[in-house]
Amino acid sequence: HLLGPRSRCATFVASGSPTLGYLFHAAETSLHEIPSHTLTIVRSCGVIFAKEYLRQNSHAFDEKIDFCGLLESSPFRHAALRTVRADLHWIRTKGNRAAHPEKGLLDRIDELASEALEKIYRLIVLHLASPDPGVSAPKFVLPDEDGSNRMCGDAVLRDDADAQYRLGLRAKSAARTAAEALIAEIAQGGSMILRREISRGYEDANSWFKRAARDNRKPEAIYEMAHLQIDGYVSDCDYGRGVRLLYDAEKLGVADASATLGLFALVGKVIDSHGIMVGAFEDRGRAQEWLEYAASHGNPSALNGLMKMYLDGDGVTKDTARALGYARAAADAGFPLAKLNLAGLYMSGVGEPRELKEIATLLEEAAADGIREAFAYLHAVYGQGLGVDADSKKANEWLEKGCKAGDANALLVWTDNSIRENNANREPRREVASLLRVIDRQYTTEELRRQAEELLSLSVGEIQRRVAILLSRLVNSTLAEPEELTSLLMYLGVAAAENKNDEPVEGVNGWASHRSMEGLRIVKAFAELSDPQTPAKTRHQSIKLLSSLVPGFKRWDWFREMRSSPADGTSKNSPLKGGQAPYQDKAPGIGRNDQCPCGSGRKFKTCCHSKKL
Repeated sequence: HLLGPRSRCATFVASGSPTLGYLFHAAETSLHEIPSHTLTIVRSCGVIFAKEYLRQNSHAFDEKIDFCGLLESSPFRHAALRTVRADLHWIRTKGNRAAHPEKGLLDRIDELASEALEKIYRLIVLHLASPDPGVSAPKFVLPDEDGSNRMCGDAVLRDDADAQYRLGLRAKSAARTAAEALIAEIAQGGSMILRREISRGYEDANSWFKRAARDNRKPEAIYEMAHLQIDGYVSDCDYGRGVRLLYDAEKLGVADASATLGLFALVGKVIDSHGIMVGAFEDRGRAQEWLEYAASHGNPSALNGLMKMYLDGDGVTKDTARALGYARAAADAGFPLAKLNLAGLYMSGVGEPRELKEIATLLEEAAADGIREAFAYLHAVYGQGLGVDADSKKANEWLEKGCKAGDANALLVWTDNSIRENNANREPRREVASLLRVIDRQYTTEELRRQAEELLSLSVGEIQRRVAILLSRLVNSTLAEPEELTSLLMYLGVAAAENKNDEPVEGVNGWASHRSMEGLRIVKAFAELSDPQTPAKTRHQSIKLLSSLVPGFKRWDWFREMRSSPADGTSKNSPLKGGQAPYQDKAPGIGRNDQCPCGSGRKFKTCCHSKKL
């Protein structure tokens, strides 16, 4: 009753099952506020529906079994129609995704929540007996948005913890939406006016969660407060405080808190919702205990963590068969990363796919859910015809998508293919840019970084070869477009710059800022050689800098040919335009023991004069 008056649909559902009626009503009131909450509540409705369905058909089952195990159990597979199982699987996977938004928000979340509400209502009406056969079920109607907000506000005035928790989720969701808008606005060169709105949204969410968590009334609110602390979204954030809140929520039986602590223990790090390490985690001995508890409650990230433990033998006896079982359970629960891992197990020879196209299906679903590592796997699947018809065009399309997404494996595979082709269509500048994205990224593994550095030397060698050709053409005055030469020199400078892994790399072409500045310095040095007004010392420094990047650079001393000047004041091979004064290596009055004007710091007699002789 604290949620406000029930709709006709919720009243009808409650007449057959009070528990289902309460949950359905809660899902309705959350629809316009926090649609992800509606999806998780509908998932709970699905569990209760499946058990009531089995009881109605006189089938025994284990009351402690999780949703996935219930749907895959023999009693349910024999009793339920195919369409019923399909609808419940859909409800389960969408609810699992909504319960873990830190792994990536669902697209079309509002539409999915409305669809889930209608699906569960249709299942209840069609397959659970009505207490009064003479009463017909009302037609499904989506709840009114204004009424939903008003009911939630009334509940807060009555200090209802569940309503306060839902308002906290709504404020958090609004802050997330504002953050996405801010990112888009910055990318378009707009202002950062939304920053205050984001901060205020997270502070509001934290305030509502605190009210809901008072006296441990709503343990899930403690879990949400922990994530706000770890992610740094509140003014007094402290990841240590966030970890302590996770312990508090875990003691109160919040499975998601146990899963999070288990994953921290597995890697020995405190990781925020963006995958960034914020501190060390010392309590590693309880990883298995936490993950198994969360997995028993159907948490897909815990299932995925157990898969890794048994696959690597990390703290447990290595057991690939058990690892495969956990991977399948997590993938079936709709966890995107588990789909990638399961496909990887199949491709490495662990287990057999349950159907011919399962590998491709798993990877395509993972890619659609934002797992960029799936693209390189899909390139291999379609390139080698693993469970699908071999299709090189489709394989290359997946590889291009992986490169655009910034996946390290995709970038390495594309670069290796480009180097192997070794033809006129090769793109060495893109090769260098791709490899630097891998090398400069902070969390690239040492193995991938080593591979990228090996390939980088080959790409740089190709650029040096092309620079040599263009310099020869420049000396012979046959280079009509010097922009190509300038661009290649810039890439040489960028590749040679010192690698600093703490610099941001997700800018234009994925270069770190210090690399771009080094590339511009090389371009400037080359331009100075074309300017007759450049001081001799600066000219010498430019030659030295360019010689370190282009082997045999001094062979192309086109700038020295300005010494022999025809009537128009320039050499016939000089790139200087008419009317510009040629460079001379000896100014009037320079003695043999004077400093050489080229800027080398040596005496004239032992430098340019001796070379001339």
